[in-house]
Order: sequence, then structure tokens, then C-alpha cells
Amino acid sequence: MQERIEGGAQAPRGPGTGPGFDRLVLALGFALVLAAGLVAHQTELAQGFEQSVLDREFALLRDRRPQPVRKEVVLIGIDEASLDAFPEPPGLWHPHLGRFFAAMAEAQPAALGVNIVLPSHSFQQLIPGYDEKLIAGLAAIRDKVPLVLAQTVDEQGKFRKIFAPLVEAAGDDPLGSTAVCPDTDAVLRRFGAALCEDRGGHGLFATKIARSLGAAGPWQGWIDYAQGEAITYVPFHVVMQWVDRDPGKLRAAFRGKPVLLGNVLRYDDRLRAAVPLSAWEPARRRVPSVMLHAQVLRSMINGGLIRPAGQPLQWALLIAAALLWFGRDWLKAVALALFLAGAVALGLALLQKGVYLQLGAALLTAVLAYAARFVFEAVRGRREKRYLRDVFSSYVSPPIMKDILAGRIKPSLAGTRATVTILYADIRGFAARSQALQPEASIALLNEYFSEMTAAVYHCGGTVDKFMGDALMAIFGAPQALDCAGKNALESAQEMLVRLARLNARLAARGQEEVRIGIGLASGPVVLGHVGSHSRHEYTAIGEAVSAAAHLEKRSRELGYPVICNAAVAEAVGAAGGLADLGMHVVRGDARERLFGWNPPLLQAQPVVAPA
Repeated sequence: MQERIEGGAQAPRGPGTGPGFDRLVLALGFALVLAAGLVAHQTELAQGFEQSVLDREFALLRDRRPQPVRKEVVLIGIDEASLDAFPEPPGLWHPHLGRFFAAMAEAQPAALGVNIVLPSHSFQQLIPGYDEKLIAGLAAIRDKVPLVLAQTVDEQGKFRKIFAPLVEAAGDDPLGSTAVCPDTDAVLRRFGAALCEDRGGHGLFATKIARSLGAAGPWQGWIDYAQGEAITYVPFHVVMQWVDRDPGKLRAAFRGKPVLLGNVLRYDDRLRAAVPLSAWEPARRRVPSVMLHAQVLRSMINGGLIRPAGQPLQWALLIAAALLWFGRDWLKAVALALFLAGAVALGLALLQKGVYLQLGAALLTAVLAYAARFVFEAVRGRREKRYLRDVFSSYVSPPIMKDILAGRIKPSLAGTRATVTILYADIRGFAARSQALQPEASIALLNEYFSEMTAAVYHCGGTVDKFMGDALMAIFGAPQALDCAGKNALESAQEMLVRLARLNARLAARGQEEVRIGIGLASGPVVLGHVGSHSRHEYTAIGEAVSAAAHLEKRSRELGYPVICNAAVAEAVGAAGGLADLGMHVVRGDARERLFGWNPPLLQAQPVVAPA
């Protein structure tokens, strides 16, 4: 059989391939994957995914590994109950705020940040002496407690004006900008003057408080959302009750601690955080702006804002991700899973230490490398199979080619037993005929003849095993299983003879001698497998049925039938087809066997082929 499988060697590849070409293609694929990762890292292509990964990292750390803070920020919140507690609107809280500032001067917090909208003009003409109450309170605290007043921003992004005497009473340069610049998804993750222009020229609110506390930067980076527990607050109206009734509670709650005053109203002055921060709204990421400034201040006074990882580490991670382009077996899936888990674990560990390793581009690069190589191998596999099919279509029968490409025929030398039908066909007198022909004419005739015969075998589900000079051997029932191999073999023999008649008509038209053949069919057990050496072997059948079919073909010359088969074939098809019982005959040696002759129905109108 011509279906040769080179043991241990790779299948032939198409034009322009080979080890060197493969190495070049793999190197180019790696370079493209790495370039895609670098572009995603350096541009905004992976920004959304990058931000989502960072938020999930913070959420995981807050849930599983919350980091306690050494220096906590105390929040005094103006909530709905505080609004109800005072008859005046917040813009006219001058007396209450004046008393609050004076009381905080005695309570001695480490610093006080006021993140509320302060009056923009005087109320002296409406209520004489009203401004002095607030100014007096600011003057009382200015030399005792570091004080930062928020320079807030209106709906148009412009800084609100603050009544000048209030600013003067608070001290030298007490203003701090509360302007923030969220990311493209409106989430505030980063903080620093370089990110958002300080149009007020006074510095940033949280930065000025942190400096007054002696914190040593960095003043720009990512907010550490893993710091601290969920934030609570002391209601402003409760603080004012302490001012009037129990100043000792003020000292116990605020002494030596940084304190922020701001609105915590449900729908007013809110920003979107990377994770929920509020203890009273544990699932809500839109939090009061004063709470976000409190988290920024937490970060600054407990190790500083998170700084970016060095570029060499980022590039090393991207290169490691792109290396998943290499490799082809199931271990690559394991490597992908390990890389993803390892990268996330490394990112979490560094984030806890105040270093942000951007994972988004690396994770996407790893998945891209894995998927791209999978697609590449699928395309290359289909191309190689197509090339194999094209190259060996004239050498290998379709069933064998199909099983080779599907991996069902393995290049091992082990054998299997099966019951099949062997077809053996031979041209009568071709040896003498070839002597009278030119070599080219002999080969041309054989090729034309075998083209017709192999087509008949393939059409009926058979497999061409081998060509031996002018003889052909085919197998029915392996490797392609058949319900009745004997029936398929008889149908194939009939089609071979029909095609032979057409061939002879063409030969006669060209003035050439016709071709006469005999066909022997034998069913029986055989051993199927690869025969030969590890460097060259062929898939074939071995057994008595093989030699029996060859002997039966020879008997067709003297028995007067173009097709001779043994009793096993006849029993398999029953009375179908009109097989003629020829009685017992000596086939090999002294063994006698019942034989059957067959003149296919499609050839009944033609004369029976005479014995040679």
C-alpha cells in the first residue's frame, strides 16, 4: 500500500516552510504579540480594563486583607439631621461655625480641614455683627491648630469666591483647592497637582493638610483605597451639642487627630470612588467628596500615595505574558492559568506595599498570546492537512488519508486483527505487451488504467493497498468499517469492469489493443498494521485472505468468469447478484475450497471474457 508514514518525522509542509521558516514565523508572531502589549500599555487601548483590574484589586484587599491605619482621619459630617437641627440655612451658620472653630481650638486636633462652601460676601448689612461671629472663631483657632479652608469648585468648574476677611482671619495662605480630575470613567483613582491644574494657586486641600501634619509625600500618585476600615462620621449637630454641654467629649474625639468637616448629604457634592468607602452606605461607590479627601489624606499620612512600579518590571511582565505565544500542548493552558494567577498575586502584594503594577495590558497580552497561537496553529494545521491531501491524493486512498489526518492511524508498528475482503486484480498478458511498447507508452497505459480502477475502489468504500506492477490490491472493511465488506467488494469489481469497458472503447478508438483483467475476491481474517522499519513502513494487510485473493484471480483465467470469489464472500451477500456455484476446486496446495464465479449484471450484454 502506498500510504507511507515516516516514523517519528513531521508531516510534510507546504512550499516556503521548514525549520528555519517556522522559527522566523514564531519569532515574528512573538514580536507582534509583544508589540501589541506594549502599545496597549503605553496608550489608552487597555485603559478601561486596566482601571477595572485596579478597582478589583482594591476591593479584594479591602475584603480579604484590610490594612489598618496608624493615623486615622476623623470626619465630621453635615447630614440631613444636622440641617434640621438649626433654623438657619447653612449659608447663615456664622454663629454655629464660629463656636465650632473656637471649641476646636480648645480640643486641639492635629489639623482641621473645612470642606464646605464658605460665605462669598458680607451679611453685615442684613444682620449687624453677624460676620464677626465667624471671623472671631477663625481667629481663635488660627494660631493653635493648622487650618485649611477648602477652595471649592462650582458646577462650571470655577473656584467659588470666599469673603476676604474670613480668609485673612484664618491665617496666612489657608486655602486649599478641592479640585479633582477623575479618570475617563468618572472614577477618582489618582491625586496630584500635575493631574489637575491648580488654578487657585494655593495648593491642594489634602496636600496642605498632610504637610501640616509633617507627612513626607509623595504628593502625587494613586489613592490607596486599601487603607483603613469603612469611614464613619460624627454628625455636626452632635459635635455642637458637645460644644455646649460636654467639651470633654470634643477633646476625647479629636485631640491629636486630623479632622475634616464636610457635607455627607445623600445627593449633594458626591464623587465616584474606586470602591465603596462609606460605613453607612456599604454598596455605594458615589461618596461625599469630603470622604474622598479623607481617603486621600489617609493615604498621605500612612505611607504616602501609591507610586507606579518601575518600567523595567512592567516590561518584564509584558515579555513574560508574550512568551505564552510559545508552546503548543495542554501545558500551555496551565501556564496561562499560572501566569494570570501569579500576575494578580504579584500585583496585590506590590499594591499592599504602595506600588502599583499595571496588570491590564499584561493580562490582555497573555490571553492574546495564547489565543493568537491557538488560531495560528489551527490555521497552520488546516493548511498542512490541505497540503497533505493535495500531495498524497494520488498516493493514498481517501479513507486512509482521512484517518491519517484525523489521527486515527498512528505511526506505530503494532498490528490489529480484523475480518475484511481482499480484492486482487491483474492485467492479463501485460508483461509481454509491455515488451512491445515504448516505456513511456507502458507507463501511460498503466496510469490511465489505474486511474479508472482506483476510482472504482474508492467509490465503493475500499482502500487501495498497493500497486504491484500491473496488479492492484484493495481492502474492504479497513480502515473504514463497512456493514458488508463482501458486498462492497463485489460492487467495486462490477464498477471496475464497467470502467474497463469504457477504457477499452477509448483504446479501440486510438487503434490500441484492449485490456483484459481478472479479479479475485476473498473474505477472511487478516492482520492490519504498519509493516516495515521505523524509518519507512506502510499500512497493509497480512493473512491467508490476501494470498487467496491472488490465487482466485489466477483461477478466473480458466474458469471463464471475470470475477471469482470464495465461499465467505458468497455467504456474506447470499443469493444477491447471481453468483454461480463452481463447486470445489484446489486453490493452494492440496486445499480444496468452494468457489463462485460472477459475471456482473451490468456486463450481461457483453460476451464473457474468454480464458487467456
